[in-house]
Amino acid sequence: MAQLPFGMHRSTFSLFLSAIVVLSLVFYHIHQLRVEIGMVHHRIFASLRDLETKAVVADQYLEQRVADNLRRVQNSQLEREKGIIQNKALAAAEQKIMEKIKEMAGSFDDRKRNSELNVLAFVKDYVHNFITNEIPIDVKKWFTLVSKQAHQICTLNHDDPVLIKYIREQLLIQPSAKQAPSQPKKGNYSDEITELLGILKNKTNGTFVEIGNHFNRSLILETDFSWNGMLIEKDPDNVKDLLDKSRKSWIAPTCISRKATPELVPFGPATKKGAKELEMLCMPFEALCLAMNITKLDYLHLNVKGNELEAFKKIDYDKIRIRVVEIGSNVEKSEIDAIKNKLLESNYRLHNLTVKADDRLIFVKKM
Repeated sequence: MAQLPFGMHRSTFSLFLSAIVVLSLVFYHIHQLRVEIGMVHHRIFASLRDLETKAVVADQYLEQRVADNLRRVQNSQLEREKGIIQNKALAAAEQKIMEKIKEMAGSFDDRKRNSELNVLAFVKDYVHNFITNEIPIDVKKWFTLVSKQAHQICTLNHDDPVLIKYIREQLLIQPSAKQAPSQPKKGNYSDEITELLGILKNKTNGTFVEIGNHFNRSLILETDFSWNGMLIEKDPDNVKDLLDKSRKSWIAPTCISRKATPELVPFGPATKKGAKELEMLCMPFEALCLAMNITKLDYLHLNVKGNELEAFKKIDYDKIRIRVVEIGSNVEKSEIDAIKNKLLESNYRLHNLTVKADDRLIFVKKM
């Protein structure tokens, strides 16, 4: 029989081995518990860090909301103060006008007094419009120029690369990426639109330029026939209306220059008392076409008069090839005759319209 260590009895040795096994298991489980406790601590600390980050973000969000609300309150206060100032200005103007009328007219009988009140109401409305006449904020940046910059631009020829770059980067408004709020019903056209589409041979993917109109013709070409082009509009309110309609064509918020260079022309009354009359920076038609890379037009719609229409008497219609030119009914007859002669000399024929809804004229380039 083998000798047990330390002279142990066999049963004692078995108990000793069992104790060692039990202690090993205990130490193993203690180690496992420590590992699990460490993992739990790690998760707790990670959660605390995440909560801390979220708390910082929440604080920043709340600070931004508080700042936004404060700005809104301040803007609201400014609007109220502006309204109070305008009302005071209107009241003062009304008082002065009343005093002037009474001074000039002396005494009034009932009939004259009624006339006085009518005149007063009219002048009061005019004063109100004068005081509150401001360019819509949405389009103000396109109608605000530093005088020095404007006069420098007016020295540039229509094909000057500096002018073309200015038009592309600072003047032209890109087509809207938004969904248009409403679309005309396809195929539901008036007789004159139907006749125009026939002249254009229901062409798709054409190019147009429309100037000084409600832009209904180009809207149909744009939405129903996949045309693109440029809408030239000088009135800030109308430009804002075009933006609100999310048009898919380029917008040029300007007028047409009579010269080969840009020119400054008066446009509307001053927005503030004592300020100078508003001026608009008009661009040569050729410069706008160069900025848009247009050398060929399928359709040009002119509904302008005066100085702007005069510019189209000087255009080289061989350099900018235009297939169809429509002159709107808003144009004076004497002005129509001048451009009519120019177009006939430039190898256009006057189209015989079957729909005589207005005094419009359509010219088609001879093939």
